[in-house]
Amino acid sequence: MTIEQLEIVSYLNRAFHLNNKIKALEAIKDSNKFLSATNYERDGSVNGKNENNAENKMMKALELAERIECDKKTLQSLVYEIYEVISNVEDDEAYTILTYRYLCYMTTEQIAEAMNYSIRSVQSKHKKAITNIALICTPNV
Repeated sequence: MTIEQLEIVSYLNRAFHLNNKIKALEAIKDSNKFLSATNYERDGSVNGKNENNAENKMMKALELAERIECDKKTLQSLVYEIYEVISNVEDDEAYTILTYRYLCYMTTEQIAEAMNYSIRSVQSKHKKAITNIALICTPNV
């Protein structure tokens, strides 16, 4: 792939990576690690300062929840933005492959199975679709 094509793939993958980040943050929140953590001094004794009181732990948990909600809103906007780019692709097969890959986060193998294509066929059609997006996004000079 050309540098331009790789940049487009990177752009389209942003929603996938943000979605994974949100899942990781939710896993931390769900495990209650913020609420159960206790700081210990180097000698093994519990820190006598008020750094680990319940109020601070709850504040950190709330900050994490706010960050997750902010990231979810960003993800929603990003998915719409990526959808707008993909929707400009006129070839139905390419549109479907791009939608599966960048909005449903499916692997090449999963796409091949869903569309009854070989993996190589999906890879080839994906590369062609990315090339088409590069042509659509590149202004005529």
